[in-house]
This record gives sequence, structure tokens and C-alpha cells, in this order.
Amino acid sequence: MGAKSSFFRLSRSLNTEWLIKKTSPDVLLPYSHLVSDEPVPHVENLYSFKGVRAFEKDLDILLKHFRPLDLMDVLAIHRKEKRNDPPGFLFTFDDGLRQIHEVVAPILKRKGVNAVFFIN
Repeated sequence: MGAKSSFFRLSRSLNTEWLIKKTSPDVLLPYSHLVSDEPVPHVENLYSFKGVRAFEKDLDILLKHFRPLDLMDVLAIHRKEKRNDPPGFLFTFDDGLRQIHEVVAPILKRKGVNAVFFIN
């Protein structure tokens, strides 16, 4: 899990297309807390986040190279009950912040991408 964790930390600061070309994971599990073009004061000292355009660009790059998975797909692949061909991805979002409902969910729905949301 350490290599994947490092991969995702790097993906926040590096070019997504470059990372995809340099790696070949079976299942990508990109994670975030929120996406917003507005300041979010209660998290500004905790973590950075992407704006809408950057998130949509990353999503388009992922869709170009990987297929979107749902949680059941990921579990079946992990248990070796299902092949992951072609490789896929599943976004996860922590903390259940308002921006997930207002910003992220409509983008994911429009692009036909599933995600897992962890609610505090």
C-alpha cells in the first residue's frame, strides 16, 4: 500500500498524464477531500484541493486510459473473482464535505464515473 499511497500523493502535485504513462497499476484509487473553485476556510490549513477545471482535466485523462469501476468491481478484482482488463479506477472522497454534493457529484454523474464517499 505504501507505493500506491506515494503514487496518489505525487498525483496531486505532478502532471496526471505523465504519471499514467510512467506507471501501470491494476486499479487506481485516487482520493481527495473536495473540489472547489472557492476558498474553504475550515480546511485551508489541513490540505490542498483542486479546482473544478483541474479535477475535470484529471478525470478526462483517467477516462482516456482507464475504465471507471464501482466498489463491487474493485472488491471482485481484489478477491481475484474478476479480471481487471482494461485497468480501471475508482475515486474516493473523505470527510463528506458540502462540495462533494454540490460540485463533485454532478461532474461524476455527467461523466458516468462512480465514486466512494466516506462520511464523518
